[in-house]
Amino acid sequence: MYTQDVKLIIGNRDYRRSAAICYVPSIKEFSLKTSSEENFKAYFEFEALYVILNEADSHEYYLDEQERLFKLDNAASFNVEPTTVMKLDGNPIGHLLLPDINAPLNNVCYDYYEIVYEQILEKHGKKAIEAYLSAIKRFSEFDETVLFEAYADLEKQYPKVLSFYYDDFIKIRKDVCRKFLDEVKNKGAGR
Repeated sequence: MYTQDVKLIIGNRDYRRSAAICYVPSIKEFSLKTSSEENFKAYFEFEALYVILNEADSHEYYLDEQERLFKLDNAASFNVEPTTVMKLDGNPIGHLLLPDINAPLNNVCYDYYEIVYEQILEKHGKKAIEAYLSAIKRFSEFDETVLFEAYADLEKQYPKVLSFYYDDFIKIRKDVCRKFLDEVKNKGAGR
């Protein structure tokens, strides 16, 4: 899936834990009604990822100068809140507000996979569902070892245990994706 490059800002105390996202000078708002077939598919793949990563941000989709679809505002994902980071930093307030780090890890919102599936099927049809399911399938097969370099960079700004959190989050979601795909397959066989 196409995304903008993001770099963590390091070495400047004023911008600790900040990131810079690649600027797109000629950005255009995306419209599903007028989208190309490729962007139509990408849109529903992003919608699947939204569900998988437990995003809580807006659904902001744009086209770059090559008419490629990308999504902005993915920051509220992985069930990571400021209290999560506070807890992982050892801040006592974080321990008070989030006594169990496994609670956000295991909050997979499983029913939402089916709810979004049904909404997409009803409003947009089979091609949209195929794209939605293809992203879920790809995530279920994701090789998380490709993230080890990113985790090393992350550990320059955040506690190392956050990398373990993300790794666990992804492994749990891979299992959830496999379970959902099996359910969809079994429902299809029964129809």
